[in-house]
Amino acid sequence: MISMTFTTETRDQIAVALVAHGADPRVLVRVGLVKGRISKSDYPAAIAALMRVWPADADGLCRASFSDLVGTMIWRAMAIYDMAAQRGLEADLAGRLGVRTEGAYDYVRKLTFALGRHLTAYDSDTRRYSGGRWTLHVQAIIEGTTFQLGYRRERAAQFEAFGSSDYGILRGVGVVLPVDDTGAEAVIARPSSLFLTPLANVEPLEMADEEALDMLAP
Repeated sequence: MISMTFTTETRDQIAVALVAHGADPRVLVRVGLVKGRISKSDYPAAIAALMRVWPADADGLCRASFSDLVGTMIWRAMAIYDMAAQRGLEADLAGRLGVRTEGAYDYVRKLTFALGRHLTAYDSDTRRYSGGRWTLHVQAIIEGTTFQLGYRRERAAQFEAFGSSDYGILRGVGVVLPVDDTGAEAVIARPSSLFLTPLANVEPLEMADEEALDMLAP
């Protein structure tokens, strides 16, 4: 389950985002959204209808727990909603939705493969670690590195120092916001919130479960 805490304004934005972007391949990739495989209540339009009437608590905040699938679709739709408004990773989507996040390594890799492009999203030397780590080139993009343009502003050489292919692929699949580099000496990479993914909640163990584990301890 993914628990979220957000304002009524954000609640309304979630509904709009799901309607506007729910069919976007970037929202649906690898969520198993195939007719007959998930409940109709988990389709973006159905979730949007629910969000429109979600009540706020006495403090004015909305609190809800969603399945991992629904929580992931909300996150992705909101990330694309932000991108349409020219907001990127700096817009703190995690703070607005009240969730903890981790790097979306597998998602970014699968997204690029799904759209016919190849990207090694994380360092091959760290693949034995479950958390992974972005390549230095991708990490530079996520950090909003300023890219100096080439002497003659040749597009093929613009991002050579930080991996032009990685930047081009990420820009091509839309997880990096487009930049206007016309006549500029440098451009700043603007990553989107799709580089992150919400973490499922770790529910605390019941006392009986803790006692059972203690009995198994050597």
